[in-house]
Amino acid sequence: MSIPDKRLLRYNIHGDNSKKKKTEKAEKAEKAEKDIQPKDILSPFNNPDLKIKIGNEILYVNRDQLIEQLLRYNIHGDNSKKKKTEKAEKAEKAEKDIQPKDILSPFNNPDLKIKIGNEILYVNRDQLIEQSPVFQTMLTGNFKEKDAIQIHLPDKDPKAFALFLRHTLPGFEGLILTEMTARLILPLADEYQTTTSLLKIDRVLAELAERKAYPSADELTDEILTAEKYNLLSHLEVCIEKASKFSHNAFIRNPKFLGISDNAKSKLFLLRCKYIDLTIGKCMKLVNTGFDDEVCYHCRDKFQNYKSNVINIFKEVNQSK
Repeated sequence: MSIPDKRLLRYNIHGDNSKKKKTEKAEKAEKAEKDIQPKDILSPFNNPDLKIKIGNEILYVNRDQLIEQLLRYNIHGDNSKKKKTEKAEKAEKAEKDIQPKDILSPFNNPDLKIKIGNEILYVNRDQLIEQSPVFQTMLTGNFKEKDAIQIHLPDKDPKAFALFLRHTLPGFEGLILTEMTARLILPLADEYQTTTSLLKIDRVLAELAERKAYPSADELTDEILTAEKYNLLSHLEVCIEKASKFSHNAFIRNPKFLGISDNAKSKLFLLRCKYIDLTIGKCMKLVNTGFDDEVCYHCRDKFQNYKSNVINIFKEVNQSK
């Protein structure tokens, strides 16, 4: 008996936008994200056909990859004895600061194969069990995978799954998580209940939303739905705060708004009220301060009447709260 596989959820709840014409800005952003992706996403999980014993530790590596790197090292020569510049020293220090807590983790005994399509990923069973309660149940419960040395995940994408492993298993803590990758692996992190990667995705998406200027309420509606679906609390909080700057009409004309939970709508309503109060307060301050001296005598009477009308309107608004 095997655990029923959940269908791989689409990471883009807006539907497939791949055929839409991309703007120059979007193309540049996509290229920049691809540039910082690992060149060979599957490489850490390739067949480890060579053991390197160092003291009491054994590192498992791929022989061909090691030879390739050694040849590259010989071509460029040993630069370790060259005098380091201040910039190089700072870069080295920064790199040490983001070193994985368990540096040896990616090279631990890979005693489990994951077959996805024509690809086979080699991982450490215990590390996978520790990070995912779903894999823990699959590999330790009363299922056919319990004693298997190879499991099959036929409906997954090997590159997406390899990226998911990179941002889930120990030994990759310094790896940058881009927005594109975060959205790609989010359904997998949710499916396999990997807290490590879910928290990382939540933080990255929240930080991006904080810096982003949203031109319409529709995009925020989609973001709130995504945050609620995957329980991304930080991302949800930022998106609700951003949404409070838009009017009620901007949301209700979108039928997707009905899918947002009552709790999120209540928070949005309270933040919207707070935003309106602050706006009215600023307007009242401006009106009360006045700028009579900045207008001519001919316009002053008109302004005084206008000012009086505005104050009365604001008083009515404040009384209705």
